[in-house]
Amino acid sequence: MKKIAHTYSRAIAIALLCACFAGKSIAQPTLQMPTMADNTWYSSANNINGLNTAAMALGSLTTPGLICGLVYNDGATISTFQVMDPIYGGSYYTSFSGLTGTPDVAMGNWNGTVAGCGGTSACSSPTTDFITAVAYLNSSNYIEVDFYDVYDDGAGGVYIQNTGAPIGTTTLTGSTYTAQTVHIDIVAEPVGLGARPNCDHFIVTWDDYSGLSPTVYALDGSLSTQAFTSTTPYTISTNGHTPDVAAIQYNPGSSIDYYGLITFIDGTTNNKLYLRTWDFSTGFAVTGSTPIDVGSSTNSNHISNPRIDAFDDYTINNRSNSYAVFKIVAQIDSNNTGATKVIRTYDNTQMG
Repeated sequence: MKKIAHTYSRAIAIALLCACFAGKSIAQPTLQMPTMADNTWYSSANNINGLNTAAMALGSLTTPGLICGLVYNDGATISTFQVMDPIYGGSYYTSFSGLTGTPDVAMGNWNGTVAGCGGTSACSSPTTDFITAVAYLNSSNYIEVDFYDVYDDGAGGVYIQNTGAPIGTTTLTGSTYTAQTVHIDIVAEPVGLGARPNCDHFIVTWDDYSGLSPTVYALDGSLSTQAFTSTTPYTISTNGHTPDVAAIQYNPGSSIDYYGLITFIDGTTNNKLYLRTWDFSTGFAVTGSTPIDVGSSTNSNHISNPRIDAFDDYTINNRSNSYAVFKIVAQIDSNNTGATKVIRTYDNTQMG
């Protein structure tokens, strides 16, 4: 799931996120109807099979900015990665081929250690340059992540460095997968680049239908190295599908670890929703053997499209608080008939 990485207050960052999707304003607990015109990002004669978004707040309290990334499959064999600044204007897009399904996108910092930038010396500032990771299943059935340098000067100049081409690519070539879902998220560490969080460590999760039952995998990596940390993914579940991940930092008591909160659907009956907590710093599952109660008539509910987000900050996510704050949304279809479909939310807070 995507979260805004912010440079100042969380409240302002959330408000800026709404600016990316001006026609869809939501406040909790009351749903507010749209009052502003929608922003048209893309129009095509083909059906758009799927899309995912990410956003990065930039600037300051007096001159806030926002850069948004959108990646989508055009319904054929082409996918497009587009960036825009809805506050100061400017947009840029690049297309790429050789993928299967819908890609996902996450945005992070340029931290000054990433090697190369397509020969462009100007891309070295964390105030104007941001690294974006696009994850997908490529045409060879490998999990691939492409890295782009996105430039936004806060004055209408928005473009992808290296003439729109990736500045790096990492591919998990150890196994091929029959994946229907690939998602990525980046940790926003509270201690970062000056006033900015360090958004570098990412986690990718996907499902695989090539075996007797669908399997959920995950693997972490770094924007600064433009690579996965290992060539062997972690098995999150041997009977699950349609995963999503919230990448966070957590303090279990003795160290600050990278955790993935991974939600997925039961692979046999499609009527159980799971949340599995995985410590990527130590390589083992922490929780997640009991399904989440999705409401009445659990055995007849069909679940689809779960998404998750969570606080990144380890000062909130620690043993003394006993949990990492998260929220999951999912579509619930009673009896899988389509007659009654609702969107439900699940969390571990008292905020509603």
